[in-house]
Amino acid sequence: MVKPYAMLALGAMLLGSGAQAREPVNILKLLPQTSPTTDYTEILRNSFGKGQQVRMPNTGKPYRVSGEIQVSGADAALICDRGTIIQSVATSGRFVNSSAPRTTIRGCLFDGQGRGAGAGRSSSEGFQWIGGGAKNAGSFVFYGASKGLIQNGTWENSSNSAIIIGAESSQISILDNHFQNNAAFGVSINGGSHDVLARGNWTTSNGLELLGATYSTHHITWTGNRASGTGDNCFSMSGSNSVVQNNEAIGCAFSGIGVFGSNNLITRNTTKNNGQCLVPTYKYYKPRCGATASGINVMGGYGGAGQNNTVINNVTDDNQARMTQNYGVRARWGYQAWKPAARYKPKSYIYSNGAIYLSTDGGESGTVQPKHSQGDGSDGGVMWTFLAKVPNRTAASSGNVINGNKNMRARLAPQLTNPE
Repeated sequence: MVKPYAMLALGAMLLGSGAQAREPVNILKLLPQTSPTTDYTEILRNSFGKGQQVRMPNTGKPYRVSGEIQVSGADAALICDRGTIIQSVATSGRFVNSSAPRTTIRGCLFDGQGRGAGAGRSSSEGFQWIGGGAKNAGSFVFYGASKGLIQNGTWENSSNSAIIIGAESSQISILDNHFQNNAAFGVSINGGSHDVLARGNWTTSNGLELLGATYSTHHITWTGNRASGTGDNCFSMSGSNSVVQNNEAIGCAFSGIGVFGSNNLITRNTTKNNGQCLVPTYKYYKPRCGATASGINVMGGYGGAGQNNTVINNVTDDNQARMTQNYGVRARWGYQAWKPAARYKPKSYIYSNGAIYLSTDGGESGTVQPKHSQGDGSDGGVMWTFLAKVPNRTAASSGNVINGNKNMRARLAPQLTNPE
């Protein structure tokens, strides 16, 4: 079981306490005169970017920027009055790119206007963005960062995932944010990132999951989040040694919670009325989409083995006149075993010799069974990328403990599991 980060948010807040003790300078005093077309890019680069504390009062009009603000000075802070908007006219880059420790953005709403600029990037420790958020922009990315915090913001209409945590980032907290109508995930965790806490976040409409974690991630805690109206599962956990607890997953396109990884604890969640992709009036309707649509769906997939998970004390239900949630809890299926002289599409997953592989190209497989434990290798016809070893050395979703769940109504059956 992972260690909850009860004190992580407090620790991240305290990282900026020294910076916030200094009186921020009013940005309007740094320019001799301003107009609605004033470009604040250079003044922000030369103040906030170099470690100063800068305040942006709400003048009733957006502050215009045309390029990326690179932050190289420690303890920089950008403090916005309530309702302050920073509006980008850039078609690439990001609003802020911080390589310095303890950068703070507070209360600022970044509007990319759908032109192509991303919300930002942090590659250091102690970054925090509290309040405000971003809209009509690309992602905010934690890249090899640590001890970061994003809290109490609104993140909407991103052209990708609103927040991406990657490149082995650690000790990142995503707390009490509203995610809405983003093209992909609300929060995507990948690249071996670990020790991530997501708590109290919610969505009522999102392109993909509110929260998603890939097969290389581990020691993640998701608690008290609420998702509905997504275009895929409400939540998807492909990582390992993580906890998914006390979340609500209601009315999403596929399953409430997809569990594709191993050695995870899934407990005290409520899932209801999922499988909405079967409903013609649902905006993510896909005919014949819902074979695996369940309250909780445990299976090998997306690089995870779907093994040795503990699924206990959850509540699943479907109270619709025409039910769409096929099963309350479903634990079934794994990977297809590799075969010689078989046709494979690009990005096909297979099981071979105790591991999971992903095809980098398509074609007909050769006769050399994949067994390499890192990088790429060919079977004589198709190139395969090693992803991960399988805990139980079997292609099946196995070793899962499913007990004490309150499975109420379902379209097909309350529970469907592999015989163990």
